[in-house]
Amino acid sequence: MSYVSTPPVSSPPFSFDSRSGFHIYDKDRHQVYKRCEPKKLHDLLTYDEEAAKYTKAGKLRKNPPSHTGETQHFYVAQLTHYGLKPTKSKQAAKSTLLAAYDSKEGLLVPKHILQLEEDLESEFRAKQAVLLEKKKIKEEEQREQEEKQRQKRKRDEDTLSAEVEEASKSSPSRKKQKGKPKQLDIHKISGSYTIIAKQVSDGWNCQGPLKLTLAPSSTARHLWGSFDFGGVAGLVIVMTMKSNPTRIPNNVGAGDVIAAFRSSQTS
Repeated sequence: MSYVSTPPVSSPPFSFDSRSGFHIYDKDRHQVYKRCEPKKLHDLLTYDEEAAKYTKAGKLRKNPPSHTGETQHFYVAQLTHYGLKPTKSKQAAKSTLLAAYDSKEGLLVPKHILQLEEDLESEFRAKQAVLLEKKKIKEEEQREQEEKQRQKRKRDEDTLSAEVEEASKSSPSRKKQKGKPKQLDIHKISGSYTIIAKQVSDGWNCQGPLKLTLAPSSTARHLWGSFDFGGVAGLVIVMTMKSNPTRIPNNVGAGDVIAAFRSSQTS
């Protein structure tokens, strides 16, 4: 079952939610008190710290079991869970609960509280079902939108690929440049670029076109860029040999462009 965050439903002092079920919420202390089962509650009420130091055979234990007593607010909440009149002290609450165990009926949850628990759970499940259906519809709409974007990206990539291929066929062949290469004018190559990389866009299920944006640095000595390809995003710096000659390989000529990428995987 798909999860959706559902607010609790309440009938003070009781509430019901997916995490704690039927409970009492103490808003002043931000504490949840669930109903303690009768046997466990009885064990808490009758715990004897001194007796716990000895075994059934009367021998002193080497490692007595640790015990953490419950608070006053816990025992008062249990009174409410079992339909008993709340008290103002821990000892009075424990005494009232023990007296209920010793009564003819024993410690029982009243029928009206059991009915309230059932009603609150039904109300919560109904609210949860409505929210789940809304979430399902929203997710389906999102999938449809993503598919439309994917189809559009594919059409744009196909169109651009065809234009590039046609342009490459009709453009004259370049002659090998003689002499010293011209200095790269980074202002002429700054701007936004659409990247065609089908293995990237299909493999990462990108929702839109792959974009690379380049802009001159403040000193106009190199280009800074940013890219986000869905599965990977980051920064790129594009520089010429003149920008940082100590980092350029020996086989790179003046004016050639070096690109250094800093990227991070994205989910």
